Amino acid sequence: MQKLHQILTSRRSEILHTWTSGVRVLTAETPISTVELLDHVPRFLDELTESLASAEQGPPSPQERSSTAANHGVQRFRLGFDLDAVVREYGMLHRCVLDVAYRDEVAISREEHHVIVEAIYTGIADAVTQYTRQRDAELHRQAEEHFAFVAHELRNPLSSARLALGRLVSKGLLQPGPLSDLLARGLERMKTLIENTLSLSIASSGADLRLQPVRVSALLADAIEESNAAASDKAIRIQVEPLSEDIELNIDPRLMHSALTNIISNAVKFTHRGGVVTVRSRCEADGVRLDVQDGCGGLPDGASERMFAPFVQFGEDRTGYGLGLAIARQAVQAHGGSIRVHNHPGNGCTLSIELPIGCKRA
Repeated sequence: MQKLHQILTSRRSEILHTWTSGVRVLTAETPISTVELLDHVPRFLDELTESLASAEQGPPSPQERSSTAANHGVQRFRLGFDLDAVVREYGMLHRCVLDVAYRDEVAISREEHHVIVEAIYTGIADAVTQYTRQRDAELHRQAEEHFAFVAHELRNPLSSARLALGRLVSKGLLQPGPLSDLLARGLERMKTLIENTLSLSIASSGADLRLQPVRVSALLADAIEESNAAASDKAIRIQVEPLSEDIELNIDPRLMHSALTNIISNAVKFTHRGGVVTVRSRCEADGVRLDVQDGCGGLPDGASERMFAPFVQFGEDRTGYGLGLAIARQAVQAHGGSIRVHNHPGNGCTLSIELPIGCKRA
């Protein structure tokens, strides 16, 4: 009497034909070619047959993970299959295998049944895992695209409002005072939020970087300039440790400017009144390191692990949205780098950007 794996080998074409007919009923709303429908299923059936043949040599070993079912899940998502249809495909294959065995009166041993069930369940798990990963990534991409679109469309009317406010004040049509100051601060916060949203969308979308040579001195000067007003209000001094020679980096200036601006702004925000924020840069063997040291007095326990998460804020000052460091990390990671925090209890902390970019003397 033939073994089950031999029956599956000799009846392979019949099993695939029956499976195809059954699955077409399940996926009637997704018309595709037979080649696309079969996809990785023939290979999956072959792997199942090989596992059954191996089981004759001894007790079945745990089912090895295969990329076949995982790739099948990815393909099904791209074709627009529902997730339940993907699961039912494997149930249909299970049924086809058993129908062939019963029709040929092949007794399925306990070991063979174990192999079949293990293969089907593992296939379902791998296919569903990759399907959901693809789906979640697409939903994330669409959300980022939507936020970026909304933020971009808000820039023009906001710029017009800021320009109009400036002209009203300059022409004396709006007297300086608490109300005009409140309006100006509100417009400035809206500008910051919109720019941060765009930077976060660009950094997390995986879009190609627009690389160009930028001097570190110019990069730091631009980022520091945006925090000078806030630093002056708190009598904070932002000092830059002098470079022995300037460094030129091949970076995306939009993203790295956003990263440094957010880090320096964060340092000023949490440094105690009258304190110092120190900015330094240096070449290292494996790239470039940029440090921003604040005078916040040190981080609370567990803060260093959570401070880069979006919307997380520490301290009493809750102005802003807790997006700055999340944006900085995304921007740095987009360059293949990393950002770390070093806590100095009782003094402050240092945020370090490490970029795997070779130094070029400017």
